[in-house]
Amino acid sequence: MTRLPETRRCVVCQEIKGIDDYLNYLQSKRRYYYTDTCFVCFGDTGLNPFSQASCRERRVVDSNNLRARQRGLACDLTLEQWLHLLEQSEGKCYYCHNFVGEKKLVFDHMIPIIKGGGTTLTNVVAACRKCNADKRGRTVEEWKQTHRTLRKIAAETGESLVEALERMANEEWRRLEQQAGKQRTGR
Repeated sequence: MTRLPETRRCVVCQEIKGIDDYLNYLQSKRRYYYTDTCFVCFGDTGLNPFSQASCRERRVVDSNNLRARQRGLACDLTLEQWLHLLEQSEGKCYYCHNFVGEKKLVFDHMIPIIKGGGTTLTNVVAACRKCNADKRGRTVEEWKQTHRTLRKIAAETGESLVEALERMANEEWRRLEQQAGKQRTGR
């Protein structure tokens, strides 16, 4: 069984305090979690760590920090920082600027973890599900370039963006099928 550190540094006031000065709560049957903010500073934030939203957001932050840590990347985003990002967004997507509401915004890495981006305050944004799903494992620059190409093709052919996207996807699928067929036949 691992021992908890006797002291820890508060992310708000930066003071080193004993572990008893931090709020703890049962995260699972046997695991207690200590917040990154001491009792004094936590009271100033007005957050309720036991609310359903805070627990959901805690899981989001913890799972993304774990993914980054497993790849040896920076993973220092805290729940308080993520909630502050959500609040600053005012319910608008970072990419398309459409209002969807804070509850519908999702966690997105501007440089994906698979491309070496960590879970840090400078690499994480609040995005709508549509933009997050569309961006997938691409960097913001790669994603925007795909959209520029798609708009250019749509303008040249007179198609809608959806039609152009479907045509590009079909052409890519055919190309991949041809490559797979050549590999199977040994050519």
